[in-house]
Amino acid sequence: MGGISYLLQAVRAIVKPMPHIDILAIQPACQQTFEPQLSPLLQSALDEVEKIIVDYVSANQQSQNHAARLASS
Repeated sequence: MGGISYLLQAVRAIVKPMPHIDILAIQPACQQTFEPQLSPLLQSALDEVEKIIVDYVSANQQSQNHAARLASS
């Protein structure tokens, strides 16, 4: 398993409730030899996606912690 299915499984395991996720598939305009690095544009996009996911998970965890504190009061 890998790729998108792996990422979706990881989100499903750590984020409750799981957010609605739209998947955008792309096809490269050309093929070239793989280099072990991402283009600056793709790296920037991935950095933004990572930030969104981390912020979402953090906010969700804070909300759950708050709810747990209220329930125990």
